[in-house]
Amino acid sequence: MSTRGLKFERRVDQGEKLVVVGDYVLDLCKAMPTGPGYTHKSKDIFWYNSHPGGRKVLDMFVGKDATDAMSGGIYKHSEAAFNMLYHLRVANLSREAVNQ
Repeated sequence: MSTRGLKFERRVDQGEKLVVVGDYVLDLCKAMPTGPGYTHKSKDIFWYNSHPGGRKVLDMFVGKDATDAMSGGIYKHSEAAFNMLYHLRVANLSREAVNQ
């Protein structure tokens, strides 16, 4: 993938669970807020451990672009699912690839 920078690859190599969806790098291990209107009722969850499809499907895309998979290649996610990704963002690829 041409949009991946060396920092992105290095962080993935160091074990971080990073994926690309659209123009964003997502950290699958960030906490996701929960409560009314969300998929889980517990206080805060770590998305990697709580994804409805399980960790195995997420692991398939660590270090890769998961945009097509989320848009129907594996499962056509709802608009609400895409809106939840906001909480997992760590970088915008249109600016700089993973500088954190």
